[in-house]
Amino acid sequence: MKPLDAKPAKSGRSAAMIQSIKTLLFMGVVACGALVAAQDVLLSSGRITDKVVIKDEPSQSYALYLPSSFDPAKKFPIVYCFDPGARGSTAVEKYRAAAEKYGYIAVGSNNSRNGIDLRLLSNVLNNLWADTNQRFPIDTNRTLAAGLSGGARVASLFANSCKGCIFGVIGSVAGPSPDIEISEKLPFIFFGTVGLEDVNFVEFRELEKKLTAAHIAHRIEEFDGGHQWLDESLAAEALGWFELRAMKAGRRPVDKVMIEEQFQARTAGADQNLAERMFLEAYTSLIAIADDFEGWRDVSAVRQKARSLASSAEYKRAQGSDAAQLLAQQKAAGEINSLRATIGNLSLENDPKMLIREKIATLHKKADAAADSPDRRVARRVLNQLFIESIESANYRGDRSSEIYRALETLEIAVAANPKNAQVHFNRARLYCGLGKKKEAIDELSKAVELGFKDADRIKAEKAFEILETDERFIKLVAGLK
Repeated sequence: MKPLDAKPAKSGRSAAMIQSIKTLLFMGVVACGALVAAQDVLLSSGRITDKVVIKDEPSQSYALYLPSSFDPAKKFPIVYCFDPGARGSTAVEKYRAAAEKYGYIAVGSNNSRNGIDLRLLSNVLNNLWADTNQRFPIDTNRTLAAGLSGGARVASLFANSCKGCIFGVIGSVAGPSPDIEISEKLPFIFFGTVGLEDVNFVEFRELEKKLTAAHIAHRIEEFDGGHQWLDESLAAEALGWFELRAMKAGRRPVDKVMIEEQFQARTAGADQNLAERMFLEAYTSLIAIADDFEGWRDVSAVRQKARSLASSAEYKRAQGSDAAQLLAQQKAAGEINSLRATIGNLSLENDPKMLIREKIATLHKKADAAADSPDRRVARRVLNQLFIESIESANYRGDRSSEIYRALETLEIAVAANPKNAQVHFNRARLYCGLGKKKEAIDELSKAVELGFKDADRIKAEKAFEILETDERFIKLVAGLK
């Protein structure tokens, strides 16, 4: 296999998110070799194996789930999963039940993470592909890639780069990489999930329009939540949908029982949306049902119901409310980002950091409201946006002290936006080590542990923490995680 061609990283956002990458992924695998190699992990079928070491690159590994029906003499579809924090088991766990139901192999990279160098990412993807194709009998007609946030960008780059070897992408709270052109030439179909309170809610509204205009088969499901992995029920919806589309594309035999089960379940879901006055969601569901089941079922009544709903006053009011929320989100986030750009300007009468804290405090009051409302959704989306943008901005500061201090200031906003997130404090500890500030670094690590950070191996593997190795507080902290 040839490695993915790497390009220099652009500044500001993760190279894994914004760079187009090209590759030739050779899919020829000697069948008998794959069948014999599969015996290595046959005993792990029906449960998750946290770490399968890649044979040709022992420093890399992946989590694995083989369905209990696994048989090395048969071919199985596979879903490659990418978590932004390289938590392979976490990613695979989200798909475990769905993989069992539909007979998929699920693997989760333990090396692909947000902020990874593009050349290393290319190496990780190629090694993951080579090892799984050598070990397992894979149905190459039903290969999927899935990811959360930045991991969803990686999944789309993976699929786009191999030009047809990956049938579809499942994007949790993020769509394809911005540098991937959404056109009729897109080599994969797409299933997306986005929380009603997620920062990328706006992105998915635009993505829906682009995919529809390009005539790309897609389905986007909204859920009550924020920037997070899809749950088990949505994972089952996703794999089930890809099974339907695989039938339509001639990639697998038609299963009339599965078709009928899904048709009944999805029409019931659309009716429930209507009953709960979720008019936008109901319309989207009806259109998707008509597209997915046309040719198998008479969907004329479904299309008529969608047309009637689209012309109703209730649907138009819902559209107006949705548009108003998107504008409010853009305005609130824009005000805070404008203030952030002025941090360090000593000529200002008011301290920008103080004003930012005040605005974030107001957002938290709205976000903590007990009842759902447009104001609560907007506040939660803006807080999510500020948190993610601050993390990404801090990740791409250089090694100079001035830039490290600016990164620490940026992460203050992340802490204010999401005070219960342990990862932010882990990141701040790394930055303080870069400045040689041991006490501050250990204080931040202690806070991370207090908030739930328990990965002692990751702390030990972090090069920045080498200056802490002889510090008694650090030794005691790490020992407490065992």
